[in-house]
This record gives sequence, structure tokens and C-alpha cells, in this order.
Amino acid sequence: LHTEARDALHENGKTSEPGVDTWEATNLLCVARVLVAAAARREETRGCHWREDRADRDDTAWRRHIVVRLNPDRTLAVHTTDTPEFPPTIPTPQPTRRPQEQ
Repeated sequence: LHTEARDALHENGKTSEPGVDTWEATNLLCVARVLVAAAARREETRGCHWREDRADRDDTAWRRHIVVRLNPDRTLAVHTTDTPEFPPTIPTPQPTRRPQEQ
């Protein structure tokens, strides 16, 4: 669908008339692309994501989040976080205490 819509844009210079149906279709296509990209990235069974070739969870390698971002050119950037926290946290140094003045 994405390729057909892109090709139609190049051929005609326009797409469907703006409206609720067009926006809903665009949003559904975007969500479908994100789900497929995330599913392709995950290499284990977790939750409702089931893989026949890897039926067991692997918490050591995959207890992480998959982050998908839409780039300005409408491509998807997919990466896995380094930690299970979301958003990923960076440890902050504790302030050094000064001796109290008397």
C-alpha cells in the first residue's frame, strides 16, 4: 500500500483528497509499518509476539524496549534500548556533600 501510494503521488502529483478517511488510512498504515518493524527486530517470543523458531523468552538478551521513530523522509529508524527502563535512564552522579559550617 505504501509503495502504491508513493508511486501514485509521483505519477499524478497528488493523492486522495484530504479528509477523515485519508487520515485514518494513513495512520493505520503507519501503525502497521511500526508493528511489523518491531516484530521483525525482536528475536524471541514475548507477550503476544510469538515466534515458532524461538518459543521461549530470553530475558537476558531481550528484556528491552524497541524504539521506532519516523524519520523526516518517512522511513523508520528502529533500535533496541540498552536497559529495560523506559525511557532509558542514565545514572546521574550524586552531589558531593560539603561539611556543614558551624
